[in-house]
Amino acid sequence: MAALEGGLIGGGCGNTRVLGGGTLKASSYHYMTNHDDRVIQMLDDKSFHIEFHGYLSNDAKHAVIALDGLGANAEDIAAYVEDYATTTYGFGLEPPKQSDIELTEANWRDFLGK
Repeated sequence: MAALEGGLIGGGCGNTRVLGGGTLKASSYHYMTNHDDRVIQMLDDKSFHIEFHGYLSNDAKHAVIALDGLGANAEDIAAYVEDYATTTYGFGLEPPKQSDIELTEANWRDFLGK
């Protein structure tokens, strides 16, 4: 990601909705505003494991992106994520799990496709 006028941008294609409203062309992706700080904080949150109840996928991050893309305000997005985290399929999300594997520059290729 690169800085653009105090915000964040990343790769994208075509016209892409900018967090907080408006559009940028071609490779622009995000422009951070106060609303965007909250959305990015939700996306960076590592409070929950990527899976829960043994086989279900945690789709909270997908919901954050989709709701923001639909124009929802950060408070409504946060309320959705909080509800999703506690009531999803009647189970609720699980805390992050410690990995048994340590990836390093020396061994990461050993784990590709596994």
